[in-house]
Amino acid sequence: IVTINFDGFMVKADIYLNDKYLGRFVSAYNPITIDVTSFIKQKDNVLIVVLDSTEDNNVPPFGYAVDYLTYGGIYRGVSLNVHPKVYIEKTLVSGSSSGNISIKNIIGGNKEKSHEISYELYLNEKLIDSFDDENHTIKDVLLWDVDNPVLYKLVSKLNSEYGESVYETFFGFRTIRFEKEGFYLNDKKIKMVNNES
Repeated sequence: IVTINFDGFMVKADIYLNDKYLGRFVSAYNPITIDVTSFIKQKDNVLIVVLDSTEDNNVPPFGYAVDYLTYGGIYRGVSLNVHPKVYIEKTLVSGSSSGNISIKNIIGGNKEKSHEISYELYLNEKLIDSFDDENHTIKDVLLWDVDNPVLYKLVSKLNSEYGESVYETFFGFRTIRFEKEGFYLNDKKIKMVNNES
């Protein structure tokens, strides 16, 4: 399976590959992934991206108070990716201040085929733990904080009859909540807006 990934363009785009119209896509700040398996050739491919950066009331952040953000173009990376017939399209992960990890994988390709997923957790490129469950607990975690934004790396590995797919993502262990008294990060009250002049 072959995909083209646009990490960000402003705002809408009509996209063509080898004279085939792939559709109109809205990005703004969101990544776009397009399956081009049926349209790509071994060589001499021609990709055309026709951008429409005009203001659209349905797509922020245009006009009024944020009119300084009205820009156009492909402003983030574009990549061509070759995947096995079953692969990890994205891994969503959250970590609480008590060390609990919750994982959700978005699977691309032939989702009906059987596969197994395992995980490796790293801190500063050092392997901390290996596991294969989507709800896992780590001991003695370093918390993400505004003064010390510690990030862990989770490596997800999918294995199927078509081969291995690997996806890496970064996250922090933290717990947030809103109370009447204010905002709390890891049970510590944080002043979000400084009204002092």
